[in-house]
Amino acid sequence: MKREEALKGGSGRERLPMTPPILCLMKGVWEKESRQQETIMLWAAVCLGFFGFLRSGEMTVPSDTGYDPAVAERSGAAGEAPG
Repeated sequence: MKREEALKGGSGRERLPMTPPILCLMKGVWEKESRQQETIMLWAAVCLGFFGFLRSGEMTVPSDTGYDPAVAERSGAAGEAPG
């Protein structure tokens, strides 16, 4: 029962797990519809998230106005080690 609730998330929609075949389908679409640099950037970000077991919220910000560089620097998210 808990697994079903977790897969649905807060919206009531079923949230399917990301799998390597889905990643390959996404890359194929990007290769057809995007420039090479965009495809490389997207593929790198998706692989980082997948193999780093990251959730989407750990790689994104809620909005342009929701990003605070000072908070990112304090947490080490700006590319520097914390402390």
